[in-house]
Amino acid sequence: MLVDAGLSSKQLALRLLDVGSDASQINAIFITHEHIDHIRGVRVFAKRQNIPVFMNPGCFNAAREKYKLEEIQDIHLFETGVPFDYQDVRIHPMSITHDTVDPVCFTINDGKHALGIVTDLGKMNKLVSTKLRKVDALVLESNHDLDMLKNNINYPENIKQRIRSNRGHLSNVQSAEAARDIIEHGQLKQLMLAHL
Repeated sequence: MLVDAGLSSKQLALRLLDVGSDASQINAIFITHEHIDHIRGVRVFAKRQNIPVFMNPGCFNAAREKYKLEEIQDIHLFETGVPFDYQDVRIHPMSITHDTVDPVCFTINDGKHALGIVTDLGKMNKLVSTKLRKVDALVLESNHDLDMLKNNINYPENIKQRIRSNRGHLSNVQSAEAARDIIEHGQLKQLMLAHL
């Protein structure tokens, strides 16, 4: 399974090879939201590999024309907040705050182990934090140092405000606080930081 497809189809295939996998091993793509760095390669990759794509209606409608999503032959729309089964795993898409139509994070559970994938959120909400206490492994956004962001001369002030807003991205401090809560109250064994 692949969560998000923000690289070109060619780059996705090359990156899979870099980690000892290949495109033929991917059996589904789950999309979190419609920003380009999460959806750019989904149409071509899904068509080439003949695999299903899962996203919610908000994401589909927001990205339909720009990314020609109707060309994907096997697309499934899920309801945010409602768990569903795909093959042998339970997928739980949960609502998060980000500056898109209906952004989600996922927990993926095969009955033995659970994985959480949480990127692109401006603020950790209680529901997600509580659900993440049940995962064994977590991919968590840790996007920026507040001082470095404040002093970055390459970003205009409106971009800085967007990044640090409740609909932007978790700072490193916010990420550490979220991770601490999940570790102290849960069963987490592995933590991987993402969207660095």
